[in-house]
Amino acid sequence: GRDVYPRFSPDGKWVAFSSERNGNLDVFVVSARGGVPRQLTFHSADDNVLGWTPDGRHVLFSSVRGEDFLAKLYTVAVDGAAERPAGPDYGLAGSYSPDGTRLAFNRKGQVYWRKYYRGSYNTDVTVMDLKTRKFTDLTDFDGLDSWPMWGRDGFVYFVSDRDGNGLTNFWRVSEK
Repeated sequence: GRDVYPRFSPDGKWVAFSSERNGNLDVFVVSARGGVPRQLTFHSADDNVLGWTPDGRHVLFSSVRGEDFLAKLYTVAVDGAAERPAGPDYGLAGSYSPDGTRLAFNRKGQVYWRKYYRGSYNTDVTVMDLKTRKFTDLTDFDGLDSWPMWGRDGFVYFVSDRDGNGLTNFWRVSEK
């Protein structure tokens, strides 16, 4: 089966990844030194690994499991506990802040095959405070701001086509 989306745990001891070795993409973990992977999710929908919680106890992934055909963010515990929603109602890509109190994410998916796409399915970067459940839009570009990743420097990094030249590039924005 195809193995994709590998992500090292914060301590570097584990690798989470998605694999279709049992039919569809599910979440697996394996020691960074090698060994036999352990399956963490068992749903019929594809589960796409995005990263880890900062404490390294849960894997963050996205999956389209509802009747509305929109992706949602979930976490699954490495110790085998069942997956649970990560917070927002919708989400395709996401990353936890280094302290684990906030989640930067995209509510919608990128339509990267449509250069210069400007329409109702644009992606923006939103931050959710997990304690207060407050949402803050970090970007509001009439285009694609996708795949947010929280850096240890406090910035949220993402890919955008805002240059207007048909190419995407890395950008960053402060959460404050």
